Amino acid sequence: MKFIKFVAIALFAVGTGIVFLDGSAFVGMSGTGVASSAQELLGAELYKANCAKCHGENGSGGHAPDLTAEKRQAKWVASDSKLVGRITHGTIGMPAFGKKLTAANIQSIADYVRTLKSAKASS
Repeated sequence: MKFIKFVAIALFAVGTGIVFLDGSAFVGMSGTGVASSAQELLGAELYKANCAKCHGENGSGGHAPDLTAEKRQAKWVASDSKLVGRITHGTIGMPAFGKKLTAANIQSIADYVRTLKSAKASS
């Protein structure tokens, strides 16, 4: 009976935009004040787990290029193909994630990276 209650609560939480991360409840909010989609939250979590070590928590760089730079973001305005290709196949110094992550997960990361904004632009 406890399992059924847990499943019911989990389904309700997912349907309403509440996602459980690290055992706590989290309500994702986009800039519009509307609960973020599960896809956006997945992209953020996958980025943190696979990309933040080199590109930084907010994408502003570190050991790897700044993903928030206006020039770099401009490359991805028309299409995700370059960004998805880079994540999938890697480059010099960047590992390929095509065998580690699914195409849908890579797309989630690409979608998240496109939302990153430079701290300079926010100031």
